[in-house]
Amino acid sequence: MITYNEFSINPNGPVEQRFLCPVCSKFHGSKNKTVSFNIVKGCGVCFRCGWNGKIDSTAYTIPTEKPKTTFDRHRNLKRTLSASENVKPKTPVYRYLSHRLGCDLVSIPKCLRYIPSLNYYDDDRKLVGAFPAMLAIISNPKGEPVSLHRTYLTSDGKKANVPTPKKLMSPIRNGAMRGGAIRLFEATNQIAIAEGIETALAVYVATGIPAWSTVSASMMKSLVVPSKTETILIFADNDENQTGQNAANFLANRLCKKGHSVKVMIPDSVGDWLNIWEAK
Repeated sequence: MITYNEFSINPNGPVEQRFLCPVCSKFHGSKNKTVSFNIVKGCGVCFRCGWNGKIDSTAYTIPTEKPKTTFDRHRNLKRTLSASENVKPKTPVYRYLSHRLGCDLVSIPKCLRYIPSLNYYDDDRKLVGAFPAMLAIISNPKGEPVSLHRTYLTSDGKKANVPTPKKLMSPIRNGAMRGGAIRLFEATNQIAIAEGIETALAVYVATGIPAWSTVSASMMKSLVVPSKTETILIFADNDENQTGQNAANFLANRLCKKGHSVKVMIPDSVGDWLNIWEAK
């Protein structure tokens, strides 16, 4: 049991206080006060490893074994990637992309990977089965892998018959994906931005401009682009609720203030630019 005093928690002090994390300090030797503790609620959470706990009376119990933390997420990402391989012709991923784009890609981006068998769990963490899948590496602004986007497939390259065939893996730590993207092609002095992976690939096939996928509208808002990139072309989704358009305009305004030249393009009808490409 660890008492208040050992972590310098002052009951008469501010409602929010910082103190050492019992997991980081015990298992990683950290001396940083990474736990934000709420006196009123009687609980704290570590923004480094994700530990959370409640104070009971004047003490709480420290784990006897190292719990699963964001460090386990990092290992899970590396383990999943190590089981994947390059996308080659006739693989389910290659067939899937060829079907969605209506053509064969001359070269497959290195950040797209093929994994022959990947477990699929439902929302209750019940194993549904194992399927071939396309992995897309999400990198932070420094270019470091922080998460994976997974598209579960059938052997003939169609979306698997599961409730949610597209899923995001939990990032290696909370907030790690902020500013990040799936960097399909290396940025030059110009870059194209789209939400979906397939949409970004369609933009690249149609224009030849290096494209990145932000996965979602919320990630688009926080996207960080290289300072060397002068021109950014945002291929926004046309959503009925304006989510895609608002995200694109938000990003455009932010990048313009940083000195980039930005242009937002929105389809005339509801949908995305992949729909336009498929129609043509």
